[in-house]
Amino acid sequence: MIEFISLNHITPNPWQTRIGEPDPEYVKELALDIAERGLLQTPIGRRIGEEIQLAFGHNRFAAFKWLAEQDIPRDEKIGYDLMPIDVRELTDEQMAGMAWSENEKRRDVTPIERAMAIQQRMQSFGWNQAQAAEHLGIDRSTVSNILRLLKLPQNIQDALAAGEISERAAVALLPMYELPEHVLIEAKGDYWYGPGEIEKSAINGMSSDELRQRVNRLRDNYTRQMQKAEFKLDDMFPEGLVLGYDGSEGGSVYCATCRPCDRRIADNGNVCLDIGCFKAKTALHRRRYLAAAATAAGIEVVDPNKGGNPTSLSSWNTPLTQRILDTKCENLRLVYAETAEKPDSPTRVPGHPHALIVCDKRNGSCSCLKGLELAARQPKPAQPEPDPALSVPDPRYTDVCAQTGNPPAAPTAAQLEEIAR
Repeated sequence: MIEFISLNHITPNPWQTRIGEPDPEYVKELALDIAERGLLQTPIGRRIGEEIQLAFGHNRFAAFKWLAEQDIPRDEKIGYDLMPIDVRELTDEQMAGMAWSENEKRRDVTPIERAMAIQQRMQSFGWNQAQAAEHLGIDRSTVSNILRLLKLPQNIQDALAAGEISERAAVALLPMYELPEHVLIEAKGDYWYGPGEIEKSAINGMSSDELRQRVNRLRDNYTRQMQKAEFKLDDMFPEGLVLGYDGSEGGSVYCATCRPCDRRIADNGNVCLDIGCFKAKTALHRRRYLAAAATAAGIEVVDPNKGGNPTSLSSWNTPLTQRILDTKCENLRLVYAETAEKPDSPTRVPGHPHALIVCDKRNGSCSCLKGLELAARQPKPAQPEPDPALSVPDPRYTDVCAQTGNPPAAPTAAQLEEIAR
């Protein structure tokens, strides 16, 4: 039923999406249009005690107040101090639904206002995100993304509301603010990837893609992504162990297993916030892995504390590498390869693709490799042509190994070292 209600007895919808006051210029234009053509759509409201609570029509309410203040005549019977309202019986959810529908059509509602409106409805009605999406007529992913904006710090929310940064830019910044405060404090002095510098870049108009790259770099610099871990979340490690990434002294193990650890963030890229613990667990995992590979291959693990770099054998051609391995040289060792060796690589330990066979002689000084290269360059003695009159090849020039079917014996490591000398 339409009733004429005093402006003093009209209150706004408690689920109104827009927080601030409507634009004064727009209110004035709307008021003059109402004065000229009349009210084209009657607002709807409900009675709460002696007050009428608007469901929608807040801009028209503001326009009526402007007309009343200007003392613009309406007609002989009624002035603009009274506004017609269609008074109905409405539930809280109906009130919230009408407010949302009205404001979704407006362009002046900021993303933060929409986020706060959704959050208010979820808290008031006990909705989860799926229910909020259903009631509001939007996708569930949209609800999730909008609510994440409320995790932004106030200065960025203000910049977003003022139009200083776009919603896409704000979304790109979100993963940075979802990191713990101590990580942001640690990164504060970083000239390129500090939070303050990234914020300035956003306000100065940097694209969302570039901002996302910088935020990812900040996260990678000060955290570790668990999906890149060589160990598993449920692997057990002795707490308090102090071990470096290469097996030397370094970080300490904070928690025996990663899954329940309070320094792992599962909902933001599944990252570890304790780089020292991550490195220590990586080193211990590699030790365990190489110990199992050493048992399978019968080759010792390289000493990480020995100076220089072991000589790689995998970069040489396969026949030479295989001949070196056939020597069973006492200098053969195992190292951990971050990239798994190919299945047909002779330096790969079967069943242990990350165990790589190398020579313990450092910095390219493998005598076996040098001996084979020199032997390959030595000229072979010329052999006379066999006598065609003979029914069988002259035994003086016959390869005994070929007659017996046995391959030539592989040179020993000592023989190769002698050649190298």
